[in-house]
Amino acid sequence: MRQVFSHIVQSGEGHAMKKPQTVREIADRRALDKQALSSFLRKFDLELPGILSLTVPYDRQLLHFREQSMPDSGVVTLSATHPVRFWKRLQEWVGMEREAETLYRRLSDAASLNTAGQSGYIRPPDLDVYLQWWDTFKPQPSWAAQFIM
Repeated sequence: MRQVFSHIVQSGEGHAMKKPQTVREIADRRALDKQALSSFLRKFDLELPGILSLTVPYDRQLLHFREQSMPDSGVVTLSATHPVRFWKRLQEWVGMEREAETLYRRLSDAASLNTAGQSGYIRPPDLDVYLQWWDTFKPQPSWAAQFIM
């Protein structure tokens, strides 16, 4: 569940913001099986209706998870951000995603500086932090690609 919600909610200036993502983006960025993702979203919608919505980009019609299969191009988003204020675990997940982004950017910057000959290799204890993060978070290339400018 964390892998889905941390992709469709981001922290803004002191509050949560919607971050619509396609089914394909969510699945690819976390190496999730699309069928399992679809099944999870349908189950979630049945248990807590009205929190999520799926929009099909070509006609912008809202689909109900329990009535339609989810296309890869379907956009998953929160219907509203107000539940986030009361969902402490989701706030933690969003914070973890923000921390992962920060660590990835630092690692990427260090690699760029090393490649340019402007710094040495990353060494312990920093190396240990990055390796532990890498093993725990398991960043996918499609997840990292969103930070390339």
